[in-house]
Amino acid sequence: MFQFVILGIVILLWIGGVTYLSAALFYRMTRKELFVPFVPIDSAGVDAMARASKIVGNERVVDIGSGWGTILFALLDRYPKLQVTGIEINPFLHLFAKLRGWLFHRSSSYQLFRGDAANFSFEAYEVVFLFMLSPFVDRVLVPKFEKELKSGTRVVSYVFPMQSKAFTEEKISMNSQGWRNAVYVYTKK
Repeated sequence: MFQFVILGIVILLWIGGVTYLSAALFYRMTRKELFVPFVPIDSAGVDAMARASKIVGNERVVDIGSGWGTILFALLDRYPKLQVTGIEINPFLHLFAKLRGWLFHRSSSYQLFRGDAANFSFEAYEVVFLFMLSPFVDRVLVPKFEKELKSGTRVVSYVFPMQSKAFTEEKISMNSQGWRNAVYVYTKK
């Protein structure tokens, strides 16, 4: 019996990996922008982003590239009245986040969307979280942010800076080893 469980898990992981690679290849072939690989965020990064965002507790927050919901659910644990939205293009990660929310956060106020951030409207949000490569953010998201975000909206980026004259930048250094050493907070002018 145990062997069948292990075999089932291996098959599911293989299907998820093939699905992810297929989506990545399709995205890369049909888009000019860079594909953004999934890299899970660590707890130190989540803590630093939450502190840097200066959330008041009842704001509308969107996590772009929410993956399996690490930032989204950590914010809900800290700020129960927060309205959090996650958007993820990868169907496997999106499904995992949905399952995680159904199991552990049924009473929380959140939404999970599967889709491309390039086609998502950010007008309704006061805080935007992201952990994405700068070239994708600068080419795809910054023009949307400049057009759609209201004055005073904060964009909190873990590790990777963005380039825009429509925002003020605050860099917060972290005591960590390696490349995960900063959080950037951008406030729309």
